[in-house]
Amino acid sequence: MDFDIKQILDNLQHKKKLVSINISPKSVVEIAEIEKQTHKIINYTSVPIQYNSFSKQIENFADFESALKKAFLELGFSLNSSVYLSIPTVITSHQVFPASLEDDSIKLSLTAEVEKNYIFKKYDPSISYYRIPTENPDNAFLCYTAIQSEQLAQIVSVLEGVGIKILAVDSNYSSMLRGIIASNKIERLIVDENRKWNVVLITPNSYNILAMSGSNLIEIFEEPLAVKSFNEDEVYQVIADSLNLSLVNYPADQMVIVSQSDDVSAEILMSSVNSDVVMSYIEDNKFTKKPIVEVGFNVVQSKAQKISPEIVGISLWAEHPDSFRFNFVDTVVELSTDSILINIMGRDVELTSKLLETISIILVVLIVLFVGVLYGLGYMLESAQNKAYEDVVEKVGIIEKSLENKPQARGISLEEFLQNTYTNNKDMSKSYNAIGEEIPAMLWIEEFEMGDSLALYMKGSAYTMDDVLNYYDSLKRLGRFNDLKISSLKVADTTYNTQDYSVSPQVEKVYEFVLGQPVYSLFNAVPAAAGTAQTQAGTDPNAADISGSKKVNPAKPAPAPSDSELPPPPTTLPKQDTN
Repeated sequence: MDFDIKQILDNLQHKKKLVSINISPKSVVEIAEIEKQTHKIINYTSVPIQYNSFSKQIENFADFESALKKAFLELGFSLNSSVYLSIPTVITSHQVFPASLEDDSIKLSLTAEVEKNYIFKKYDPSISYYRIPTENPDNAFLCYTAIQSEQLAQIVSVLEGVGIKILAVDSNYSSMLRGIIASNKIERLIVDENRKWNVVLITPNSYNILAMSGSNLIEIFEEPLAVKSFNEDEVYQVIADSLNLSLVNYPADQMVIVSQSDDVSAEILMSSVNSDVVMSYIEDNKFTKKPIVEVGFNVVQSKAQKISPEIVGISLWAEHPDSFRFNFVDTVVELSTDSILINIMGRDVELTSKLLETISIILVVLIVLFVGVLYGLGYMLESAQNKAYEDVVEKVGIIEKSLENKPQARGISLEEFLQNTYTNNKDMSKSYNAIGEEIPAMLWIEEFEMGDSLALYMKGSAYTMDDVLNYYDSLKRLGRFNDLKISSLKVADTTYNTQDYSVSPQVEKVYEFVLGQPVYSLFNAVPAAAGTAQTQAGTDPNAADISGSKKVNPAKPAPAPSDSELPPPPTTLPKQDTN
């Protein structure tokens, strides 16, 4: 039998490609392949999709999937490729936290912050944040971004559904900033020396000032501006006048103006802005004359003019691990540069070029061994199959006989019924114990309810936010509560009068919190008739109701103790549940 192992490998293998996808709020999807060493775009295309810029959502995911397949087919890319993905986000902002605050507490606080946005009143947020280097060891300076969890899950589902492996999911903002740096529109020395520079981003509805320090975004300023409401003669002067006032607060060594609006040319606007710093511009609109980076011969000129800073930036996501970037998913380790992917039964297996010769020899040996022992294995397999069949028949008979004698309880076996009852009672007991296990000294509970389904509602106050977060974490870890979340966390100033009226009242900061939703709100809203068991139970503040929940009567906190009387704040984390 004459065959060529090298030819077989050539048919199976394909060189690894660095494929990137950018979902643009301008209702297009960009697909690109970049050469890492030169930042040259060697393959590129863009296809339209239906994107609603008001609701920040892809409107038709079937069309989105078709657009992806069309783009990959046009470029000759395998749908089994690994990709970096850039998506439009709803919020990008900054926040400062104590440096010792843990990631879970940070995400809880950020979730409460982003839920103030109108979109996240309807959809749960997915949050990613980046710790910006700072000289202050006591504080953590964070830049965070958020997208609807449902929207992110649908995008990921479409990509993975067609076989695409996602390496990272970043924000359009951070992708754009990396693309601007790669375009050499900003002096590389300014970035390397962590000097200050600004990006002025013009969108159809606003302009933004992105204050940069090296490769890190340190501040964002947004000014709403209805660009289309001005005529062509006055729009530049209106934007320039507003920018001249705003840029005073953001001193920098260089500035890049980027226009994503077809009604504003970045080049013309640059001549209208009164600034002493060195300026450059990028046209990401109909005024584009040439691509922002070098392109290869495979890229059609009409397509090259549509290359955005975002698709360039997301292509370089893994180039500088310490640079400003987000990631909404767990990142898979990137394949090495000289790697080769061998596709076996629809799955990519990574190899290095140095191993190909060795693998070829191994394949030949395996084939020869397979042919040599095939005849002998046939007889052995037949005997083993007959024996296995007899064993299965015997076991099936034993199982059928045992099932006939098992008592049933409402459609399930007695063992299953007892096991379920034991588990439910155990979970209820552990959850009751968790409520009083780790109550901080400066936190008090005003009200709580717990139903049979282990849904918990709790209302209370504390003198520090750390006590609230630590107690919430304790309940999550030690209890078995059903989908427990922080429903409300706010600050209230509470005044306590001293007995000496010659002294001014003391004002203490109190954090009011609510966990979960009322379990028996409808039941508690209707007073029980006099003489009933419910009325009698209600006279005892600690009595359990008919459903097993417990209600603690609200009580006002005692006057705030003096500083000398206050116990020290908690210094330990909640206990881990080892059961």
